Amino acid sequence: MTKPKSDRPPYRSIDDLPELATPEEVAEVFRCSSRYIKNECTAGRMGAAKVAGKYLITRQDARAYLDRAIVKAESPPAQCSKAAPPPQVSPEAMAAARRERLQEALADIRARKNARRHRKPDVD
Repeated sequence: MTKPKSDRPPYRSIDDLPELATPEEVAEVFRCSSRYIKNECTAGRMGAAKVAGKYLITRQDARAYLDRAIVKAESPPAQCSKAAPPPQVSPEAMAAARRERLQEALADIRARKNARRHRKPDVD
């Protein structure tokens, strides 16, 4: 059995928070880490005051942050019409296409190699 951190009851909702809450207290309500809350304050996404190097968050700021973070349900997505299945290509046709691409690539490599061989040297 773990020992409670303090004698106070756990924070269950934003209304249970003190008027000025620490990131640790807000994190307890939001069920996230205090580091996350501090990062949100630093980034300006959560309203907070920095007093003596520590963030203090009002209940209203915590509630406003949560209201912005709530995901609203959208209308159900429209039904997609069934697309035609992709055309079936035989393994032989795929192999032939692959062979053709390889031959084209080899021909390109040989042409570049020959062009380098027959290039005239630069004269200053």
